[in-house]
Amino acid sequence: MDECDHRYAPPMIARRTSLLWVALVLALGALSGCRQAPLDPGFRVPGPEETQGAMPLRVDFAVPTGWIEAYNYGTGNDLYPAPHATFLIPVGAENDSDNLEVLVVISYLMDTDVTGQSDAEVISRVKGYATQVNSAVTEPVKTTVDGMAAFTMPLKEPKRDGGFYTYDATYILSGQHLVQIMCQWDKQKTIVDAACASLLQSVKVVLD
Repeated sequence: MDECDHRYAPPMIARRTSLLWVALVLALGALSGCRQAPLDPGFRVPGPEETQGAMPLRVDFAVPTGWIEAYNYGTGNDLYPAPHATFLIPVGAENDSDNLEVLVVISYLMDTDVTGQSDAEVISRVKGYATQVNSAVTEPVKTTVDGMAAFTMPLKEPKRDGGFYTYDATYILSGQHLVQIMCQWDKQKTIVDAACASLLQSVKVVLD
């Protein structure tokens, strides 16, 4: 693993009332020039000046048993500017610089209002997110999270030094808002899968 890949988590608390600005945890990568330029997702990505006023939605959730919040991880490819993100890792992994077992909850403000869009239109957008991280594209599976329609798909994002970051991503779209829950595994897929299921069951998207 080279220094640019160090502690990477790809493009998720019951007591949590605010979200961490992902820009803070990405500062080191941005300053060192380690971040890759995002690939064309197939739709226009807005500039920061276009997303003023409205904010990403707050997302509340319960931290799965055996996991803790971490502050030294960052996403490699933001889908939209200025997201809010929270990272969770297994207890005991705090001092493991090679840990890649990570849960991430990211809340974005999109440039498009998807209200009234068909499943086919939303699925097309979700597939674009996979393209943006240079993953193979599979058909998203429609699910429900917090009573809202969601779409889940497995992603394999290429590493700079070979191999892949492997994770399941669940996308919840409402109006101009996107919530992305990512469950990345490396060596402990069973543990991550169980924590991911617990996390998804507890998610509450605060719409008001």
